[in-house]
Amino acid sequence: MSRAGQCAEVLAAATLALAVPGLLAAGEPRHRLTGVIVAGASGAPPAIDPSEATVLLGGINDTWLSLAAWVPLHAAAGRQVFGYTYDQRIDDLDTSARWLAEALTGLNARGVRHLHVTAYSMGGWVAKAALDRMTLDGSIAAFESIELTALATPWGGFKRANIAWRLRALPGRGLARALSRAIGKPMAFEVGSRTPFVRARRAALAPQVTFHVFEGGADEIATPRTAEERENYEAVVALATDRVSVPGARHADMRAPVSVSVPGSARRVPASPPAPAAAGAALDCLELIGG
Repeated sequence: MSRAGQCAEVLAAATLALAVPGLLAAGEPRHRLTGVIVAGASGAPPAIDPSEATVLLGGINDTWLSLAAWVPLHAAAGRQVFGYTYDQRIDDLDTSARWLAEALTGLNARGVRHLHVTAYSMGGWVAKAALDRMTLDGSIAAFESIELTALATPWGGFKRANIAWRLRALPGRGLARALSRAIGKPMAFEVGSRTPFVRARRAALAPQVTFHVFEGGADEIATPRTAEERENYEAVVALATDRVSVPGARHADMRAPVSVSVPGSARRVPASPPAPAAAGAALDCLELIGG
């Protein structure tokens, strides 16, 4: 069974649920952090630095489990690993980002000083919006370092989604938001290339944030298609510490870990990413929040 399958089984069994003070409100089960336990080849977990943590975020119509192959890589580096669950069927992106910001602040209160966020597709939007929120309120200063790795995030937004944003001009308070929820896509009014949410992602990051952008060379979703989309996309990518294009990679391919053949060169997505020997034998999950 794949690591994602093993983890999904444990989550489905709801083996343990703990309300941890300072992370998320107990009454918001749609948003939760899941702690992931990785055992090495010897059966013992790798040594973990309590000041280091990784948070994984998935994209639309999937969960952080789609990034399960990243778990042993982060664990082998001595980091606690968490998955962040948000319900894109009910909540818009700004709401999900607000809850994520609270969760990250909660991790900091528990001693995390060095944060690593790996986010795929729409998860990159949520992660960047959470960090933007924390920059504005000053809470980001409590972290000594933050590394944001965004995989195939459509930073440009989508011109075709602007129609949902235009509904705001019609009579009736919150009509665009209400109709977006009615069709089961509450983020629809946010993802147009002209929306405040998409354009706000151009905001500068705090000095201690390292921003890595990974894009697929054949990405049929995130690649900008119009001048407006390209303007948004390039404005965000200009903030990145590095920008890496993976030749031939489609959108879904970008969930997998990437490897480097030569430093500074293009990176490739392996078909079946090998797990490090130090942290590949077993995977378990521990629900920290929600249920």
